[in-house]
Amino acid sequence: MTIDSVPLFVIGGSITLFAANEVRNLHSEAVTDLEILVAPDQACHFTHYEDDGKSLAYKTGAYLKEEIHVEPGEQVKVTVKRTGDYPTQIEKILLKIINHEKAPFWVTIDDQLVPHFQHHKQFEAAKEGWYYSQTMGQVFIKYQNPKADYQAVISFENFDLLGM
Repeated sequence: MTIDSVPLFVIGGSITLFAANEVRNLHSEAVTDLEILVAPDQACHFTHYEDDGKSLAYKTGAYLKEEIHVEPGEQVKVTVKRTGDYPTQIEKILLKIINHEKAPFWVTIDDQLVPHFQHHKQFEAAKEGWYYSQTMGQVFIKYQNPKADYQAVISFENFDLLGM
């Protein structure tokens, strides 16, 4: 049995975070890859804290607080605002947006167009990009963790072949 075989029931308007790299011991290993699952049926918010996990230094401000806000709509906006001095250990992010209706037209991170991949194998081989799984009804967006505040925009606006 693996984590992929366990069903996950997601409530609309929720944000769920997972360690995407295998971590067996939080005292000796760090979460370096983060998976963020978003069900953007309605506006939602999540606060993520990161610290050394060993000391009480967070009490004196040695932590990173990330506020994740999601605005639903034809353009789903995921905004991450950071406060705190702790240097993040997260290197890579896999953002998953649930939309069973259709694939996005485009995806940007901080107004930079993210490459689109039609085939899952090409997406897996790339360092960054996005891929829509019709089977799962999810957009997979992977990118290097920006060191500052950022915004991802996923466009589910209507488009046709002539407008592409």
